[in-house]
Amino acid sequence: MKNFLRVVTHITRMTAIIAGLILTSCQKEPSVTPSSEDLSSTQQESIISFEGLRVRKPIGVSDELFALSNGDAVRDYFNKKFYSSSNARLGTAAGKFDDRFFYGTLEKIVKKYPSELGITPYSEETMKQVRKDFPDLHTEEDVQKNAPTMVSYYNRLISNEFEPELAKSKNATKGGRLAIDYGSSNQWEQDLARSDPQAGFAVSNAKIDSERWTQDDYQSQEDGWRGNAYKHAVWNCQGIRKMINGGYNRWTAYDKMKQFATAHERHPDTGDLVIDEPAVMDLHNNVIGRTYMKNRVTWGVFGVRDMPSEGDIRNDYKNHCDDQVNKIRIGNRDYILSLIYNNPYALADANYVGYELAAALRYDL
Repeated sequence: MKNFLRVVTHITRMTAIIAGLILTSCQKEPSVTPSSEDLSSTQQESIISFEGLRVRKPIGVSDELFALSNGDAVRDYFNKKFYSSSNARLGTAAGKFDDRFFYGTLEKIVKKYPSELGITPYSEETMKQVRKDFPDLHTEEDVQKNAPTMVSYYNRLISNEFEPELAKSKNATKGGRLAIDYGSSNQWEQDLARSDPQAGFAVSNAKIDSERWTQDDYQSQEDGWRGNAYKHAVWNCQGIRKMINGGYNRWTAYDKMKQFATAHERHPDTGDLVIDEPAVMDLHNNVIGRTYMKNRVTWGVFGVRDMPSEGDIRNDYKNHCDDQVNKIRIGNRDYILSLIYNNPYALADANYVGYELAAALRYDL
């Protein structure tokens, strides 16, 4: 009897230890193992309705993902799926990923799906994939008419691959420095990219372009002078251009670009808008770039009819920022604010304005 009690006691202790280890491991790392509910809704391919179109739901994608109202809801869905409230590394601005990991992973996944849905003619490969994913779309005209919904559909599929990779990553870190150059982003920008992966990818690539163009044309990207004004304006132009080429309608592109550009000027820890002199200059030139595009993009029945080329954007802004007499405005923070709204928060929230002149704190370095 004593031996029997010893055995029972030993088993009880071992069970408690194992249970404790399991609990501890669950608290330390997010689980990426699908639940029974996930498995039941992902094990077969099917045709479902999404934003007014019949679409293919691939194997491995939950029905629930397509029932969510928007990109923010998709991000929140994955937060709840992978992270407990006590360990929500990926909650709103709860973590900052290494940019090379974040955008490198995003690029690999985005490139698996049809892109440039705003540019015709489409390749045979694109049309073949579109007809598979959207059984009722057969012609290029069908794609042009439905491109925004198609962008939303592919964003769901991208998120379904991207979010588990983030959850497995060890690269999230709290806080970080303010993104003062275009080679880096803050967690507010990354948070937006998780809500809209294709827009995030477009804006990130536009940053790289703007940085390269500024280096080519001005050999410096230092804050405060006309070269930096050029960089912010062309970044916003190019981000809009890439989104429209990707299938976004123009009004969505202006608004998305505003969100990313303003997020770039937020404090990395608090999320408060930075409104010092260089930041006010940046906010001004961001909205000037968006205004340039709004005044030059023309739309047809099924999509974009005409839009400035990369060469147009570069040449126009180089000429603009080099003309101190008739174009670029030079002055301090209060002077720049006086040009539009006299309010940095209104400036940050404007998709575009009724004024096209860039501004800088000084003309030369």
